[in-house]
Amino acid sequence: MDFNLILEQWEKNNKNKYPDKDAEKNRSDSERAVNITLFRKMRPQAELDLHGLKAAEAETAVWKFLTESRTKGLTKVQIIHGKGIHSSDGGVLKNVVDNVLKECPFAGMSGIPDNRNGGSGSRWVILK
Repeated sequence: MDFNLILEQWEKNNKNKYPDKDAEKNRSDSERAVNITLFRKMRPQAELDLHGLKAAEAETAVWKFLTESRTKGLTKVQIIHGKGIHSSDGGVLKNVVDNVLKECPFAGMSGIPDNRNGGSGSRWVILK
């Protein structure tokens, strides 16, 4: 049997199962803007509250939370780190969260929710 024929049949049958890796690159700016707007409006599917944890404990908790959330297939999560107003060192937990998000290979876009959803004391994250 001809390999090209087999490949064409496979691609036809699996078109929606395996998205094009370059699809995001080929999207227009307006399509990307719509996706970002949808992600921002989407409610987090899980939440982690770090209040009361020390920096090392928080780092471990954030890594575990992100890993488990990705394993569960979640798209958007929220991490509550607080504003650091009761800490003599300022926003220690915020810095921990920022560092983990920079290092985590499957943490995508992130942002600060509006005030009624945590404001500057929390961070939403889109998982890749």
